[in-house]
Amino acid sequence: MIQISEEEVSLIRERFPAGCRITLDQTGDGLFPILEGAEGTVQKVDDRGIVHVLFDGGIRLGLVPGKDRFLISESYKREQILSGLDLSRDAFFFDPGTRFVMEVFFEPDYSGEGQFVCSCLPFEEILAAGRKAGGDPAEFFRLLDDAAYRESVKTDGEIAFLREAAEVMQEPADYLGRTEATMRCLLSDTAAVMEQIRTPDRSGPARQEEPYAESCYEHSGV
Repeated sequence: MIQISEEEVSLIRERFPAGCRITLDQTGDGLFPILEGAEGTVQKVDDRGIVHVLFDGGIRLGLVPGKDRFLISESYKREQILSGLDLSRDAFFFDPGTRFVMEVFFEPDYSGEGQFVCSCLPFEEILAAGRKAGGDPAEFFRLLDDAAYRESVKTDGEIAFLREAAEVMQEPADYLGRTEATMRCLLSDTAAVMEQIRTPDRSGPARQEEPYAESCYEHSGV
């Protein structure tokens, strides 16, 4: 078996923590065709980077990343997203690929229903708001509201919002709530990405720019 470093083992453990659910696509040796498409629960990742899984049918199997093909199950992803959503706090999703942060929240109305709202915040506007706000979170988020690309969809209430949010989002939120901590994380993470863009690896091709609003809404699915 190929030896892997402790750092690589740590990354595998981070990606497939004990208790998470995976879906098996195919084993590298093809010895377990009956398990293709089956779901199971990760028991542990050992020091060799092998992911030990208990499948729903009772079969235990050690899977090797890079040799066996398996992914976090979609149902588990949705559960994690739902568990991380809080109707009382806005959810922020950081996307360095499109250079946007998506802010998602539920906006109730007088009828007891409400709006599923998705605001797309360009990295440049986040940094500009940070410079103008002077460290005041309320002013920072007010400035972002003025600069955001916003879309909203009518929902049938809080439960419908949670269901739709789980369908739209691909990963749990990176930050929750319009707090000073969220403001500082947004500014720090955004500045780090923009610094990498300003000092690219000259050995590689230039990064092609993506349109602002189009790339953000294509990512979110709204």
